[in-house]
Amino acid sequence: MNIKKIKILTLAILTGWVVFAFGETVPHLKFQAIIGDMRGKGMQNLSVACNKNGSIYLLTLNDWIEKFNSNGKYEKSIRIKLGWPHTYYYYLAAFGKVILLGNYKKDYPWVFSISRTGNSIGKFNNPTMVATDKKGNLYVCDNGNNRIQIFSPENTNLPKSIIPIGVSPVFVCVKNGFMAVLTANGNLLLYKKENNSFILISSMVIGTGAVSACFGSQKSIYVAFRGGPDFFQMTKYIFQNGKIVLSKIIAPSYMDQWPNFFPAGVPMVNSPDGQIWFGTDLYSSVLSLNPLTDKIKQRFTTGWRQDIALGFDSENKIYVAGYPDSKGNIRINIYKMEPNGNIIKTGTFHSKTQKPLYHNDGVPVWGLLPRPDGKSIYIRVVNPQQGWPAFTIYKVEQNGAIKPFYDFGQAYAKRITFGPSEAVYSLQFYNKNSILLASIPTVSVIRLSLDGKVLWEAGHWHSAGASNINFGAPVETAIDSKGNIWVVDSEKNKVFCLSPQGKLLMSYGGLHGIDDTKGKGFYHPTGIAIARVNGKDYLFVGDAGNLRIVKYQIVY
Repeated sequence: MNIKKIKILTLAILTGWVVFAFGETVPHLKFQAIIGDMRGKGMQNLSVACNKNGSIYLLTLNDWIEKFNSNGKYEKSIRIKLGWPHTYYYYLAAFGKVILLGNYKKDYPWVFSISRTGNSIGKFNNPTMVATDKKGNLYVCDNGNNRIQIFSPENTNLPKSIIPIGVSPVFVCVKNGFMAVLTANGNLLLYKKENNSFILISSMVIGTGAVSACFGSQKSIYVAFRGGPDFFQMTKYIFQNGKIVLSKIIAPSYMDQWPNFFPAGVPMVNSPDGQIWFGTDLYSSVLSLNPLTDKIKQRFTTGWRQDIALGFDSENKIYVAGYPDSKGNIRINIYKMEPNGNIIKTGTFHSKTQKPLYHNDGVPVWGLLPRPDGKSIYIRVVNPQQGWPAFTIYKVEQNGAIKPFYDFGQAYAKRITFGPSEAVYSLQFYNKNSILLASIPTVSVIRLSLDGKVLWEAGHWHSAGASNINFGAPVETAIDSKGNIWVVDSEKNKVFCLSPQGKLLMSYGGLHGIDDTKGKGFYHPTGIAIARVNGKDYLFVGDAGNLRIVKYQIVY
């Protein structure tokens, strides 16, 4: 080993890089920016709680608990695992300085039991949640019966009292003789305990979409929204001069960041206009990122629930794939980007065969790669109804003819178990004579000839001299100006750099949340793209789990 190679290896150990190919030029990443800061934002809010010290905790469906101090200043995010399937019955509860995470249905099964369904005393119609006071009394939000039923801890069969609300209550919280109720029609009601009952002392219209509330210090009430005009935000109200008044917004809605965040597990595609495009699962929108300014803007909407795949040909045509139509046909809409940047729809590219490519109407096209001349499109589909082989790439001609391009057969069935929704894709041309494929089911990156022959495969199963790489879920690739291949791994939360021959040069990253402001890692990243600006290569990672894009300069 010569001196130069020893120095490279020493640098790799000190900086944390993983280097395997001594004979290659090993690049490294220089952090540039976080695009879309989600710290302290409300997003799919579930519950809010305030502890004895006045710290405020916001639980979101994104597997985060956000902490704010008593003044409402954001402090940190705590990563949790709510499990799958997601449910709206998770909640936070404060006991002194301790915050506990619970699930209403598991913690109070008697409330949600079918045997307790009804309209009579002690029965419930669509109960939404349960609250407790210091003495252990239980307050059941009996939504369908427009009431709050209060039970003693010793007797949960018959309530000790019933508070009629008049409209459907969705949430209740109690503290020091006060009770706050959120209603379905957008009101915040404040009650005070008098003579073993509760008397309404104030109300305020706060808008629909409120899902949780808690009492804070100095007669404050924190309300978390998950819909309505205050979509996803958390707001502070105070009780003064005998009435409820708005104080301030503690956690603004993450929708206020729109479109400056990476909202969906979809790839990022380089466009002829020099920008990086990607689909979303919000508003059926297609967005683009300007690598010179780091600004993101909405380009057009498709009207579909989710835009999975898109690509460009040499004539500035944009191909966008969504979900199949009601007959199971593939739909690939075609748009045209005019010189001024405007987008117009020009037609629909779809299968004209009588039998659809797959039988399940809910299964979309997961990959789309137009040939530069626009004469055909490579598509990647996963059909769970057909058995093996179900993971296939087809070549669709303009006349609707469909030809097999690459079929994984039963090889990948022996490697990993996966669901169709996990079959994120990447199809990309590597020069004019081959195609790169990043594949979760095969846990590998594959380079194919244009007639579908494997040139090399890198991963757990490797061939033709490519590296044995411990991928977890490689989802997309990007190519730098040196011809190196960058791979983003959603499970490992890393990016890997491969040589044109599939040799591993380095890896970078690890699991990091939204409090990572230096781009040290990611949380379930799903997109990656490279743009060349002023003679330099910049790498953009779609950090989907953290709802942001992370930018680096590639230094050789």
